[in-house]
Amino acid sequence: MQYYGYAGKILYIDLTTGQYRTEPLDMSMAKKFIGGCGIGERLLYDILKPGIDPLSPGNPIIISAGPLIGTGVPGANKIQMLTKSTVTADRARPKYFVPRASGGSRLFGIMMKNAGYDQIVITGQAKKPVYLKILDDDVEICNADDLWGKRDIYETTNELTNRHKGAGVIAIGRAGENMVPFALCWIDHISHIGRNGGAAIMGSKNLKAILIRGTKRVNVWNSQRLKMLTAKAIREAMKTPRYKMRQNIGRAWNLPAEWANLYPYRIFDDTLIGWSGCRGCVFACKDSHEIKDGEFAGGILKSRFWYTLNGRRLGLKDYRHAMKLVEVCNRYGICYLTVTAMIRFITRLHERGLINRNAIDGLEPSAGDINTYLELVEKTVVRDGIGDSIARGWYALADKFGIDPNTDNDGDQIEKGCTVFFDARLSSLNPATFAEIVNTKPGAELHPITIMPNLTIDSIREWCRGLAMSTEEIGRTFVADDFNTGRLTKHIEDGECVYWALGTCTTWSYSSSPQVYSLSMLANLYSTVTGIDTTADELKRIGERIWNMGKMLNVREGFTRADDVLPGLWAKAIDEPIKTSKGDVYLKDYFGRLVTHASFEKMLDDYYDEHGWDIKSGIPTKHKLAELGLEELVNLP
Repeated sequence: MQYYGYAGKILYIDLTTGQYRTEPLDMSMAKKFIGGCGIGERLLYDILKPGIDPLSPGNPIIISAGPLIGTGVPGANKIQMLTKSTVTADRARPKYFVPRASGGSRLFGIMMKNAGYDQIVITGQAKKPVYLKILDDDVEICNADDLWGKRDIYETTNELTNRHKGAGVIAIGRAGENMVPFALCWIDHISHIGRNGGAAIMGSKNLKAILIRGTKRVNVWNSQRLKMLTAKAIREAMKTPRYKMRQNIGRAWNLPAEWANLYPYRIFDDTLIGWSGCRGCVFACKDSHEIKDGEFAGGILKSRFWYTLNGRRLGLKDYRHAMKLVEVCNRYGICYLTVTAMIRFITRLHERGLINRNAIDGLEPSAGDINTYLELVEKTVVRDGIGDSIARGWYALADKFGIDPNTDNDGDQIEKGCTVFFDARLSSLNPATFAEIVNTKPGAELHPITIMPNLTIDSIREWCRGLAMSTEEIGRTFVADDFNTGRLTKHIEDGECVYWALGTCTTWSYSSSPQVYSLSMLANLYSTVTGIDTTADELKRIGERIWNMGKMLNVREGFTRADDVLPGLWAKAIDEPIKTSKGDVYLKDYFGRLVTHASFEKMLDDYYDEHGWDIKSGIPTKHKLAELGLEELVNLP
């Protein structure tokens, strides 16, 4: 069979037996779920046994690439990683969610398609450390004793790409090796993936890295038309504010006066050593920096300079110390936002006299103490003493100290056991932050235009038309100079699933206005690449199907509306203001109105209602699943 856009095969690898096999891609499934997270989650539904221990050999890892990857479509380099998370979502009992995770790639996604694979399904557990070497049809499970425990993510990636020039690499660091739940993988040195379980699952399988290189090519249905469409997309992308952002990126941060002096905007340019990005992307949004002087001179920080600004939360008055902390977390492969939030919590409890040095291995952390912070990160990665409590997550710390970080003012914003990315208290409870609550990947934001403040309703409504929202849907969502956050979030989810399934980056799609890739443009690209005629409305319907697929994976694990709650500190900010130099701050919505407990519950009601789910349980109804062609997921009468 001739495939267009699709490589045409699914690779299955069993690390326990060392055997592998391939199966042809079922095009009826591809048409129904597109690819990426869509096909990945459909495969996961059949393979993953509900209730299974995430760290058991039976928990699969699925790497999935969309049909636009490897075809020359700019911005189409996002791969998906699907597995059951290792982060417990419930303090009272073990309960694990099933997230979807995406990451950009310079080489991995393209090489995966060029090697002939749309999906790679990894099961079992190797007896000793290994890495996967996939060179076209040659698949080998290789000894990784020289990498395990000896080389960080940077070193591992460099070593493997030196052995096989032009290969793409997904690698874990020591945090993943030691199955820290919030460990993460790095793809090709430029993007991370698997913060909520993927890296820890690789560690549980004794899988240090996946290396892939392909020499084939992906066929395209209409190559001449594709050249015309990609040229148009590049021209439009270069007109957007996002393309010009690098020119003023250092001036974009907004810090209090004291910290603005300690972290002046010039340090971005002073430490910058280069830009990189996914293959063929004009944005090249990954910046690399070097610590130029001081005790940590020579340290290299890749793609995460913005996290340096978070150093002020730890009292790090020397920006070089903040850069070093980010670098160390990157090399170890551990979520910087999570581990530093936990370290800050411990530091503040110690400073307040609520815990003594005996509770934290004799350490006495204080604000700005970089050496103790580095030691705490090291302890977390190797799971030593207090580091093991940190590694087991927020609920373990709450149990150890008897103080709940979900409500203590020195804690953090936590959703289903995960550190939340955007803080609604500092911005607003809008579709981007509301999504962190209802997302199947807790704490992870979506990328709607409402990330940006103070937009006109007309501009938001026009952006929604790019999501192929119907006149009726827009009518339900927008009333006068207002929008309904719950209802709008549902449509953003449907749209974003399309991007994840196709393999396109949200930089090209969501984070700018006008959108470079509206669903109409993506339908044109998909039809041109695959020869499968489709429309924006049909794509959006598939996106809805995919979102419901992911929801049902989590329903099987016991998740309901009862789990979709405000992070404790957000709920607290409804009743008690946050004291700031600019006055009292309460939780507000996008338009600056106070959020109440009742108005939040109404957001949830509207969100479930717009999805067509049962409002009381928050679970897709049998009718909705049948309507989406997902009868196989439920025992219909």
